[in-house]
Amino acid sequence: MITLKLIDESANEINLNSGDIVLLDGYFPETALDLEQRIGESFDVMVKGALAVDKIRSINRFFEYARNNTIGPNGVWVYFSIDGGTAWRSRIYNGMISYNNRLYSQFRRGVIRATIFIERDPFWEGPEQQIPLTNGNGTNNTSGLNVYNANDGAGSAPNKRNNYIEIADNAISGDLPAPVRLEMTNQFNSSARLSELWISHNVYSTPATFQHVIEGEAGIALQGGITNQAASGYSGGYVKDFVWSNSYQIPLVRFELNTAYLNAANKRWFKILCVFTSSVQQDIRLQTKIMFPAGSILTTVASSQEVLLSGARIQEIGEIQIPPWLLSSGDLAPVDLVIYGQKSGTANMQIDFLQISPLDGYRVLIPRGYGAAYGVRIVDDGINQQLYTDGWSEGGKTGHYTSIGKPLQIVPGKLQRIYFLQQGNTGDADIMRVLSVKAYYRPRRCGL
Repeated sequence: MITLKLIDESANEINLNSGDIVLLDGYFPETALDLEQRIGESFDVMVKGALAVDKIRSINRFFEYARNNTIGPNGVWVYFSIDGGTAWRSRIYNGMISYNNRLYSQFRRGVIRATIFIERDPFWEGPEQQIPLTNGNGTNNTSGLNVYNANDGAGSAPNKRNNYIEIADNAISGDLPAPVRLEMTNQFNSSARLSELWISHNVYSTPATFQHVIEGEAGIALQGGITNQAASGYSGGYVKDFVWSNSYQIPLVRFELNTAYLNAANKRWFKILCVFTSSVQQDIRLQTKIMFPAGSILTTVASSQEVLLSGARIQEIGEIQIPPWLLSSGDLAPVDLVIYGQKSGTANMQIDFLQISPLDGYRVLIPRGYGAAYGVRIVDDGINQQLYTDGWSEGGKTGHYTSIGKPLQIVPGKLQRIYFLQQGNTGDADIMRVLSVKAYYRPRRCGL
């Protein structure tokens, strides 16, 4: 038996195929060609009984509520199952009921035949599910997986320094990408609150092995005054120390991207995030370029925009495609990722590491004012289109975080990773900052 219901966020429902409302001729959902366009469709029902008019008015009230609640957790969904099994839902944005020209004679017999029109999402969502998460601190974890602020692999579970979560290829069902809800609890016991949070999603750049963090000390200096310095408390135990003086742009350091790296990157776009060891001097400009051949600063084959640095510890220093030519040919020649710098007067800076952040999904969470205290949870809820915090001693939720970028969408049938970088409200990027992360989603499909 077909299940067809209207249900709101409070579980109030109208059954459109049971009791005094009978679905005539079935319900045949349309399938969308364009997942950005809503679907309009109709079906016929027979409404019986002394309260038939009241039932129709109830349906119209649901449609009015849907028109006034088109985003967020409040609204109306049509739930459908073709065989009486688990019903999937599609959000309704508008609806109406029309009657044929025999309404009066039918009404005298205690029935009303009507056509219901609905405007809904071009996809269906299944019941919410928690996603098992994996990194060096646990496998298929659902209790909260520790995610640190570096990825040098130091330490042991549950405190191994990994800054990603991995989702297995069989963990996500459905046939369409689906929004994810990330619940991230600040477990760094410090008076310095968690402030900005960078989140990056890797689906298509060989997530299991892609080297998304490149240590500063791995770079090869291209100028005098650029050295590696041992520094406890930083990723890998070293930093790259820069001292130079040039009012025009010069190459500072290169990082070789070998053939395996280029093939893994898979010609995707990446945001280059740089983690500095301290507040950055004013008036430093950096630009990221890809140079060929490797080891020779000769030919620029790709370059990002030039960036004027602020004083922050974590900064975006460019966006670039890797490799900048030929898609995964297997025998790509190595290239160099080169950082160019410019500053009037003597420049001083130290780089802890670079994060090569895939743009399969990219999101930055920024607080209005102070950030999340120890024990506070940040919930980035793509399912219900909300971003909030809770867990404060005073109780209740706040909506004081803002975002740059769309909510992440996880992809069915793919192994994927999500990377995190954290900055404190006093400007620190302590590698021991730690989040406890959980993730949830509703599987999506275009048809049933």
